[in-house]
Amino acid sequence: MLVDIYYCLGLTSSGNNDIEKARINQEAFFALQKRICESIAPDFVDVKLGLAYAELGLSRLLIGQLDESIEAYKQERVIRDKVGIQIPLSRDATFAAAYMMRGHLELAEKILVESVELAERTGTTKSSHRSENPMIYLPPPPREKKKAR
Repeated sequence: MLVDIYYCLGLTSSGNNDIEKARINQEAFFALQKRICESIAPDFVDVKLGLAYAELGLSRLLIGQLDESIEAYKQERVIRDKVGIQIPLSRDATFAAAYMMRGHLELAEKILVESVELAERTGTTKSSHRSENPMIYLPPPPREKKKAR
């Protein structure tokens, strides 16, 4: 539960533009989630650990540590593949932004094109009922009622 609290505190701080507090909580979320996974098995990964790497990537991006940000996002993508997430996520855009800020425009474009292609392949180009946050379940949107004849 503590790991979830750190995650939520990081989101709240980020939403309030308190970059330093967000960074502290994002790093605490990452460290604790990594320890949890390592306590299960040395090579164990889960969706939350992928999210933790993405949050770490964002915190590093916001303080200008672009190389560390890029490495965290790369690790997030490795975990995403291992756990079988096959939908595009908004964090891909932030990963691309880190490459753009580093001056690697071709790599940024590659990430964005891959994300668009994945969206087209999986049919996730329209608004989806899925939340990127693995701790939040959003129910499907209500279906339209058929008119009586």
